[in-house]
Amino acid sequence: MEFHPLKTGHQDLIHDISYGTSRPHSADPDFYGKRLATCSSDFKIKVWDLNPHTNQWLQNDSWKAHDSAVLKVRWAHPEHGQLIASCSMDRSILISEEQESEQKCSGKRWREKRRITESRAVVYDISFAPVHLGLKLVSLAPSHTNLSASVSADGIVRILECLEPFNPTNWTVMDEFSVSSPTQQRIREAESSFCVDWCLDRWAPAQLVVAAQNTLKIYKVGALEKFTPTHTIDAHAGLIRDVAWAPRMGRSYPLIATACKDGRVRIFKIHVQDEEEVETVGDFDDHNGQVWKVNWNVTGSILSSVGDDGMVKLWKATYLNQWKCMSTLAC
Repeated sequence: MEFHPLKTGHQDLIHDISYGTSRPHSADPDFYGKRLATCSSDFKIKVWDLNPHTNQWLQNDSWKAHDSAVLKVRWAHPEHGQLIASCSMDRSILISEEQESEQKCSGKRWREKRRITESRAVVYDISFAPVHLGLKLVSLAPSHTNLSASVSADGIVRILECLEPFNPTNWTVMDEFSVSSPTQQRIREAESSFCVDWCLDRWAPAQLVVAAQNTLKIYKVGALEKFTPTHTIDAHAGLIRDVAWAPRMGRSYPLIATACKDGRVRIFKIHVQDEEEVETVGDFDDHNGQVWKVNWNVTGSILSSVGDDGMVKLWKATYLNQWKCMSTLAC
């Protein structure tokens, strides 16, 4: 596999990249990640479109989105339109929507629709819910209802819902709960780590996995559509840098992967029949340094990880259900 560098033109550290998709009813719809968004400490977000003829990324637009470093950027499902959510050290979440009437690279193609400022501290992570949860919560406008989850440094998870399907300016906090103890909240923000991911299983109740510092917790929606904790995993010796919930795709049990500051990639198996039992099926230190990101493929059968060694490692289970490194790619 060959890598091609993308010169983004950001003037500072790039914190996150996110692949998006085109609108489903466009002349050439696709769901294969032919759009890309980047965010940086230079306060800017940049959006890129893949040219299918030259296989080059072309800049769609660039704009100042926040008043401090932009930590995460996420695309909504294309059924909700071309929406981007971003979070920042300025304690806000920004919802931006593409304006097709504006020229590309004009600085005006992405318009601010809503700036959410409920957090009392840095917002570290955001994640749009799977599209089927929108269908479940608002049956009258199933394909245009949005949910996002945000984790802030004050240890609070807030579930936000867009109440008007064609108007992404109206967002309401539907649930809010704490994910960290007072001791954790007193740790300096520079040493903090918070991340969140959704369960993608459309046949199960809505679930979240939340990492607060070195503790991993799983939440499931219960009575009155409120999230309650079901599992607590204390298996990490350092800050959890990333967490990823694997797609099920026919598998009878959920898998969750974490990237940790202690240099290890871990894979956890959740036993559905016994909600108290969590099994560690993978624990690897092959990166020989801090691990920053983990991500599953679309079927949940291959896990990728990247660390301070500058390597991308791919992990896959054998026929004996033992996880092994199947490939190493140099960035």
